[in-house]
Amino acid sequence: MYSVSGGVLEIPSTGVWSRGLYTCEAASDQGSIKHSTSLHVIGPPVILQAPQNATINMTQDAEFECEAEAYPSNVTYTWSKHRVNVQHIRDMHHRVSVRSDGSLLLRGATALDSGWYACTASNGVGEPPRVAAYLSVLHAAYTLPMPHTTVLASGLRGRIPCPSVSTPPLSHVSWSKDGHPLPVAQMPGWSLAEDGAILIAVVDNTTRGVYSCTPYNSLGTLGNSTPTHIILKDPPKFVVRPAGSYRSAIGQELRIGCTATGDPRPRVSWSKPGKVGGHYRVLGDGTLLLGPVSRQHHGLWECVASNNVSQVTTNTRLRVTGTSPHPPTMVTLGAGSFGVNVSWSPGFDGGHQQHFSVWFRQVAPQPHGWIFRKVPLDAHWLWVAGLWPDTCYQFSVLAQSERGSSPFTEILSACTQSVPMATSPPRHPVMERLHLLPPSSLMANRTQRGILLFWAAPRPSSLTPTAYLLESWQGNGWRLMHSAIPATQEELLLTGLVKDSHYLLRLRSRRGEQVSVGSLTVNVSTQGMVWLPPQEGGDGSVRAGVIAGGCFLLTAVMVSALVSCVSNLRRARRRKEVPIMFSHLQTSPESRYPDSQTAS
Repeated sequence: MYSVSGGVLEIPSTGVWSRGLYTCEAASDQGSIKHSTSLHVIGPPVILQAPQNATINMTQDAEFECEAEAYPSNVTYTWSKHRVNVQHIRDMHHRVSVRSDGSLLLRGATALDSGWYACTASNGVGEPPRVAAYLSVLHAAYTLPMPHTTVLASGLRGRIPCPSVSTPPLSHVSWSKDGHPLPVAQMPGWSLAEDGAILIAVVDNTTRGVYSCTPYNSLGTLGNSTPTHIILKDPPKFVVRPAGSYRSAIGQELRIGCTATGDPRPRVSWSKPGKVGGHYRVLGDGTLLLGPVSRQHHGLWECVASNNVSQVTTNTRLRVTGTSPHPPTMVTLGAGSFGVNVSWSPGFDGGHQQHFSVWFRQVAPQPHGWIFRKVPLDAHWLWVAGLWPDTCYQFSVLAQSERGSSPFTEILSACTQSVPMATSPPRHPVMERLHLLPPSSLMANRTQRGILLFWAAPRPSSLTPTAYLLESWQGNGWRLMHSAIPATQEELLLTGLVKDSHYLLRLRSRRGEQVSVGSLTVNVSTQGMVWLPPQEGGDGSVRAGVIAGGCFLLTAVMVSALVSCVSNLRRARRRKEVPIMFSHLQTSPESRYPDSQTAS
């Protein structure tokens, strides 16, 4: 903190802790000499003695200390109660004194003197410090002014308050009615609240009268309250209540009645959650007039009848027909290793049969185009299968009908889980004796087109797989190379492998989300391989695969052309069915969803 160099004392950062008397001493063979100097640090005051909380009886004097030190030393002390200078409080200024040492003297404390008192010390430099303490003045309980009249609603619950101040807390409150003691506990349906108020279950004509309360604590009471006259008024009551729901075609005029009586006469108002885009108004008798009915009028409406006694509410739901579907709500995602379950609550169909489609795309590790899958009629969920494990996707749901499309739901994200090491078979009386086994006899041959893997199906004692997984060892774990090899297939041609490399491969069986242990591994080497196009008389399996692939490609081209023509004709008639926000996106050619439809 301090350093001395060549007889010089250096203080890197001065503060109040740096002030004081410093002495320098120089010594040699001939003797020594000393010199002292005082260091004053200019800054705001520092509180040395702060006030402490105090509790006194009423009429006693209270004193709070507040001592500060500063340079310059011209400290000014200011005391405040609840941030108001005590010298400016009307019923206090003649009873308080601020002494030269900063202490505060309060003479003849009253019940109203309880509260926080703060001392502020200032010398005109920097931000003045402020410290506070609480003064609690013990006194008998007393009441605050009661209203001359208290209005209660006939037939409803009632509450007659007794506003009081009490330190220490209230012990009990007594009541009188029309000048006679009122035994509240003996009145049917009547009770006392903790603050001494009367609680009435049902207000009736017997409630009328003049009431007064007297609060007590351990020090007694300062007397009863001023009287309050209880008068009864009729709360709002519906004489015409809207039905539970209405249906109206778009463009029509609709009237929904809502009339109420009461004393005084209630005011009737209508409201609808959210923004109301269509025209509406409330008639003199409380009837809601919608005209012409628009899509924005669809939903829940609330009618409120209120006066200065109480208010009552009722609601109705309006369904506007002849519109496009409303967007689905409450979309939830449940991710597995090879798919995601998408579920939702359907919105209003607009009076026409609606169907749904789920839109999704891969966003990590690399983004792809949007793909959609149609949902079976009347279904409100879809298992989106064929996804890659440990991969992130985005999802949105669209509703469509002959009237058009709804807005897309909010885009949600979900990441599929990693491929599990192995899963147990389902607990089923028959299948619990079976296990999901991996393929057997995995072997590999080098061909001119690549590495040909072939294997045998799992033993008959295994559960029937739905697909196979191909994995490759990467030094620190198994990496998935293929997640959906058909279970009917018993060979696979691997192309595009890195030349002059070694691979350790294995297969695993998959049945839904259930995965088997790995098969026996096979070592594959591409050392010295030359990749050539297929030759006559080459490997029979490869040649058969090429021929089958060519036939499939030719068939796919013909079907694609036919589908494109039909699709163009439909699109010309119903352009609005193409979702605008996705219409410009295309699925990449290397899409991993062969069973999916792509957005056009």
